[in-house]
Amino acid sequence: MKVPTASILLGILSLSTCASAYLDYNELDARDHTNSLLVERGTLEIPFQHSLRSFLVEAADAHRRALDDHEDLLDARDNNLVDYNLQTFLNGVLKLQSGGLITTWQQTSPDWTAKDVQKKFMPVNPPPRTCKLHLSRHTGPVVSSLKTVQNKLVVLSCWEAGKTEAGIVTKPTRADEVELNFTILINSKGAGGRLSWVAPKSWTPAEAQEILLYGTGKAHGTTCIFRLGRRDGAIRDNLQTVEPHTLVFLVCVNPAFKS
Repeated sequence: MKVPTASILLGILSLSTCASAYLDYNELDARDHTNSLLVERGTLEIPFQHSLRSFLVEAADAHRRALDDHEDLLDARDNNLVDYNLQTFLNGVLKLQSGGLITTWQQTSPDWTAKDVQKKFMPVNPPPRTCKLHLSRHTGPVVSSLKTVQNKLVVLSCWEAGKTEAGIVTKPTRADEVELNFTILINSKGAGGRLSWVAPKSWTPAEAQEILLYGTGKAHGTTCIFRLGRRDGAIRDNLQTVEPHTLVFLVCVNPAFKS
């Protein structure tokens, strides 16, 4: 039996004043008896029940399951996107993005290429001669798409006709080191950062804040954690499993620090 979902809540409210009500469904066609619960154009298919109370209870359960299924679909859709942080360069010069921001957090299709990113986030006319997606810096390693950039700093570097494209620069790292990008937050406010920084994989948040905040007068009394990709991203105790070119948020708290 299909019932508009909006009617379910009204029925549940009516149950308090009609608890003894009874509907005889014995004359209903047996085809209305089904074990499936389907959502279709604002209706729910409810299995056959012998009483109004049982029917409304089952309807409420079906409505709840339908909402859960809808949330699962939304989660699955989001899981098909990739999260990354973006900077844009034109002819080797940093270009501010919307709102005058240097770096922005983005969520797009992992299949996007440099051309797709340029059209969306750095539209210019005429279009640049060439665009590439780099990691960490506009001279960093090149990727052909966004498939492998989760939580990383992606740099869109475009060059117009007649401009000489910069070459790729490789930063040497030892086996126990990793090239990362750091943004520092103290009491939820920006306190600087380090881009394209080669750090020991063994670094803990305490060790990182002693180095990255050294000389600022802000290190003493500060406690920090690592978060990946954004200020509320996954927490890490060290950098051992953090992929190269990730943007790491050093999220710190210092009760004595006033911004």
